Amino acid sequence: MEPEPAPRPEVAKPAPRIPQTNEAWGAQRLARHLKDYDYCGREAILRQKDTPRRYTLRAQFGADGQGTGGRVEPAGVAMLNACIRNRTRYVYLGKPPQPRDFVVEITLSFAHLRPTGKPETRDDQWSIRDDDAY
Repeated sequence: MEPEPAPRPEVAKPAPRIPQTNEAWGAQRLARHLKDYDYCGREAILRQKDTPRRYTLRAQFGADGQGTGGRVEPAGVAMLNACIRNRTRYVYLGKPPQPRDFVVEITLSFAHLRPTGKPETRDDQWSIRDDDAY
């Protein structure tokens, strides 16, 4: 007589994934693009050496995942928000889980930047308007 094979243990199925919100999904995707903002940080530090190195970035994206605007708080240098807004318009995150506009808040740090030299541009070239929402 042959011994009966042991029954296979049942493996629990993983829980179904909870659909992410656009904001959570966008924060993960935008974290990959933070190096795109280093130019803005270098320019801000060149203009004012004692500018803060850590900001809260608020970036706005359309229903297709394309950046439409952005700003940082607190903005210590006049040109910083104009630069951030411009850079965000070139960020594409991909198709979001829900087809709607959304805003992503993430911490942006320029602590790793050590720029040397002189500013390449003047602040009046940025057409600065701090009254813009984004």
